[in-house]
Amino acid sequence: MLRTVLGGKNNNQEAKIVSAFTSSRAEHIPDVDTMATNVEWESGIQGTVSVTYACSYLKYELEVVGTEGSVVLQRKLDGPGYNLIINTTVQEKSGAEEFGFGGLDAEFLSFAEACGSSLKKEQHRNTPKEAMMDLSLVEACLNSGKKDGTQVVL
Repeated sequence: MLRTVLGGKNNNQEAKIVSAFTSSRAEHIPDVDTMATNVEWESGIQGTVSVTYACSYLKYELEVVGTEGSVVLQRKLDGPGYNLIINTTVQEKSGAEEFGFGGLDAEFLSFAEACGSSLKKEQHRNTPKEAMMDLSLVEACLNSGKKDGTQVVL
């Protein structure tokens, strides 16, 4: 997902360097359950990714901050759906929107349509190559965490 959001041409941006700290906080989860990672992408964009599964309260949020503003996508806490909040230096472009959650039915229909359509190969975001790039990023983060945050070059 991060490569899609921060991706360059054709959304195929790859991470270049990661430095991560990992830990195991919850007794019921074996091995790593918490990670804080600094990532530098091929384009030079830098960011931080924080993930934990050792909590009693789940917060799904993606925030992208740039030189002209920020975008926050967060899961609603008062029911199904998401909030999208845009803050820019140009007030007319700032605002908030709410999106409902279609559930699994919509995902299955989308999957079925993709299977039966003649989408061009480059339109797919779930190719084996994409999966390997995602797996390489996760593995680099875990390896960095084992080495107390030592930078790992992908």
